[in-house]
Amino acid sequence: MVPCNAYVKIPKDFGGCYMFFMNKGAVMDQQKKTGFDFCLGCGRTALWSCFLFLAIGVGQLCSVDSCFARDYIVEFVEEHYNESPADYNAPPVIYHSIQVLSHAGPKLLILTGSKGPYRNWLRQYIARDKQFIVQIPDAENHRFISSKAYKIEVTDVHPMNRSKWRFTGGDGHNALPLLSDQSYVMVVDDNYQRSQLIASVIRKIGYVPMVAENSDNALSAFRNQPERFSMIIANYDTPGMGTQTFVENVLRMDQKIPIVVETGYKNKAVREKFTARFAGASTVVFKSMALEDLRNTILGLVGNGKNAKEEV
Repeated sequence: MVPCNAYVKIPKDFGGCYMFFMNKGAVMDQQKKTGFDFCLGCGRTALWSCFLFLAIGVGQLCSVDSCFARDYIVEFVEEHYNESPADYNAPPVIYHSIQVLSHAGPKLLILTGSKGPYRNWLRQYIARDKQFIVQIPDAENHRFISSKAYKIEVTDVHPMNRSKWRFTGGDGHNALPLLSDQSYVMVVDDNYQRSQLIASVIRKIGYVPMVAENSDNALSAFRNQPERFSMIIANYDTPGMGTQTFVENVLRMDQKIPIVVETGYKNKAVREKFTARFAGASTVVFKSMALEDLRNTILGLVGNGKNAKEEV
């Protein structure tokens, strides 16, 4: 028999998995009663059981809300910092916040945590840089958007220099670029000719078109820089997560952005489906053909862009 020299800690609240591993020969933690150490060296069956636990248990240990974070690019406005002496040999009490502008409006980020070296390092960048990326857990996203003052761990604030940032991902073909300081209209459509016609109208009105061939890439681009987009135009049938799911995710991040959904010519069933789903979303507009009177649609929703041409 292989010596017992490697263990994994199995939490007691794993229910059936807990009892399964107990039957395989585990050592109960008698003091804390929170779980047990399971030996990895007690035979082939036990080893494969551990692999089964890891495959099943990871999903239970790590929920989507707790394991993923959303990145927001914010513009620095002002820093507030104060140290108050504490009793005896305790470290000083620190109040540290930064006022920022974000796509969700002006925010006061109250920086918490005891990472002194990181805080000091971050303050050096605050003194000379104007842009940061803040990481907000998905479960906290709605609270971040609705709050004026938001407490955030200091190590979740990261300085950046956008002028030096160049992004290419994967094979360089499907990745969408980090956007410059211009007003963009996103086009989500896998029909090349149609998307290019829409893009040409967008340029003439003074906006910069950004075309995404599938809704997954489109959502990634919007999530990274929602503040850059003035409007979204999407075909009802896009590869990836699908247009309905894409629109739902966008509205969770920004309930005010105008979205035009092309439902297709004489496609009554699709139009009724989208209309019913987004009945309460006043910024979602449905059109049978996106190109039909597109110029006036854009002007009516967001007006002229910065680079509008005189003749359209």
